[in-house]
Amino acid sequence: MSAFEALQTIVQREGMEVDYEQYDFGVMINGIGDTLADDTTSSYWLYYVNDQSPTVGADSYLLEADDKVEFRYERLDF
Repeated sequence: MSAFEALQTIVQREGMEVDYEQYDFGVMINGIGDTLADDTTSSYWLYYVNDQSPTVGADSYLLEADDKVEFRYERLDF
């Protein structure tokens, strides 16, 4: 199961939705529940596996049994 599939499973179980767009490079998560990405504040959804930021999109990262996945809404400084 990918990190993105895990997110979709949990969000559906909680009665929420994931807003996303599919690009050539992978999935871009625009929103989880009522919290949407915001270009004006540079706030976006990022994901981490075992407290590390993977180098591939969430739809390409295959989880292993003991992996801890977190999707965090963070403000980025460009």
